[in-house]
Order: sequence, then C-alpha cells, then structure tokens
Amino acid sequence: MLTSNNTTQSEDPYDVPIHLAIESKGISLFTPSKGMARRLYTGKTFYFMFVRNPYTRVLSAYIDKLVAPNPYYWKQFGVKAIAKYRVTSSPQSYDNETTLIKYKKEKHNEERGHDVTFTEFLKWVVQCENTLSMPDPHIASVMKICKPCSSNISFVGKMESFEDDAFFVMNKLEMNKSTQSLEKTFKNKTIDDAIIDSIVSPFQWNQQIVQQISWASALQRIWLKLQLRGIIDFDQKLNLTPHQVVALTQQEFIDMAREAHKRAEPRRLRKQKAEVTAEAFRRVPLTDLEAFKKTFMEDFILFGYESTPEVYFNRDNEFKTPLKYFNPDILK
Repeated sequence: MLTSNNTTQSEDPYDVPIHLAIESKGISLFTPSKGMARRLYTGKTFYFMFVRNPYTRVLSAYIDKLVAPNPYYWKQFGVKAIAKYRVTSSPQSYDNETTLIKYKKEKHNEERGHDVTFTEFLKWVVQCENTLSMPDPHIASVMKICKPCSSNISFVGKMESFEDDAFFVMNKLEMNKSTQSLEKTFKNKTIDDAIIDSIVSPFQWNQQIVQQISWASALQRIWLKLQLRGIIDFDQKLNLTPHQVVALTQQEFIDMAREAHKRAEPRRLRKQKAEVTAEAFRRVPLTDLEAFKKTFMEDFILFGYESTPEVYFNRDNEFKTPLKYFNPDILK
C-alpha cells in the first residue's frame, strides 16, 4: 500500500506512477497494521531484497537503457563504452569523399552513444566493477552495492520467481488488500506496466531523443525493446508511414502494443525471449564472457546462479546466420 504524506494511498502497487515510485522521497510502500508497527519498533523488522541472474540482469540493462531510446543512458553508458572499446579508423585511412563522409557519420554516432553494442557495454560493465567505479546501480554487483552478508536480510527474492516471492513479501508485511487486489491480475498487470513504462518515458523525452535519432527510429526501438523482453512477437513488425509517425499519440502506441501482446502466443514469447538471451551472449567473445563471469562470481555463488551456462559458453555450434534480434540496422 502506498502512502504519501498520509494523503494518498493505493492498495495496488501497479497504480503507483513510475515517477512517483522512483523520484519521490518520504514515501512508504505500505501502511503497516498495528501489529506490524509494533514489530517495526521492537527490532523485529522484516528485511528483504530481490536479486537477478547477473547475465540476464546485464542484458536487461542493455535492452532497457540502450536499445530503448534513452538519451541520458546513451551518454552515461553508451558514449563511455564506445570510447573505451570501439576500434575505429582514422580519417587519414579514407581515400575519397564518400568514405570520409562515412567516417564522420561513425564519429558522430560515437559521440551520441546510441549504437553501442552489447559486447562493448558488457566489457565496460566489467571495467567499472574491476576499477571500483560503479556509476549506476543497474549494473553494479549486488554484493558490492547491497552488502547482504553484513546486513540482517530475512528474505532474498529472485526476479526469476518474482510473482511467488512478491506475494510472500506482501503476506509477510500483512498487505492483505494488496494481495487480494493482485491475486488474479498479477501477470497481466506486470506486462501492462512494462508496456506503459516503455512507451511513456520516451514520449516525455521526445525533444531530447530527436536531437540524437529520428522519431521513427525511436518508435522502432521501443517496439524492439518490447520484442526483446518477450512481450511482443518478433514477427509482428511496426509498419508506420511518415504521417503516422508524426501523428501517433502516446496512448495510441500503448494500445497498439497491448493489442500486439494479446495476439501473441505465450509459449512462442517464452521461446523468443530465450533465443534473445542466447543470441546476445553467444555473440560475446569467450574472453569477455569469462571476464564477466569472474567479475560477478560472488553474485553467482551467493545467490545460487549457474556461472557457466552451456548455452552461452559452448561454442561448438557457432551462429552462422546474421543477427536476428539485435539488428544493427535498427540500432544505428
């Protein structure tokens, strides 16, 4: 239950606007019962945290912050990763005007950071961890930023079992009305929240985004993000005319995404999401993948995640086909 200055409250966590959940201060996520309140003040507090597989966590950060149109993270993550790890030619290596124009375009892209590859990003994450430079909690080791071993953590939930673990926490905190509200709607509301969050923010950042890429490209990136997250079938393409791109409203785009999700077959979406993850990591050089594994080994061990998944590390059958999901033509 959300309370803010004792004036507003909601029994459903999904009713909380994203900006309020992230930016506001002095907000309690639930109103404790009298019994719960007594325990809070007698030292019997229930401390909990949620964790995620380091592999899917870093991929999720890439999809959410860099594939999706996000000028802030293009600058914070993309520009820095490209500057550190991209090998580019010098202008002297171009022998005619056409290739020189190409060089200037590539250089311009580097300065914007929007076309950073997953490998470049993963290498940069490893560097940040190993140099004790942790610019953002989306990518830092849970062991380093949360220090669970030195905290009185009562329960560790996992994103892989989020629904069950979330209900366990809500029941533990005696959020009875919240659990009743979400009992039959949790999965649908989780998907709908992801759709809304993926679309609302870029529409709010429209002016900053179009300084970096076209709005048509931004809409394609939003659609691709929802596909990579297993919400929209990859075969459902976003085909918009130039007029539709200009005229499309935020709500119309949300409705389009909702309808696309409804048309998708759940089993196919799960398979697609697994293929996305496999393609992303199997394209990363083994040396870089080993470096990531070593860097986040404490997280793997402490939270019980497999550090060397065969689907990522077994390169006996290399991908021979072009990239299917991380299409560089969309991410230019």
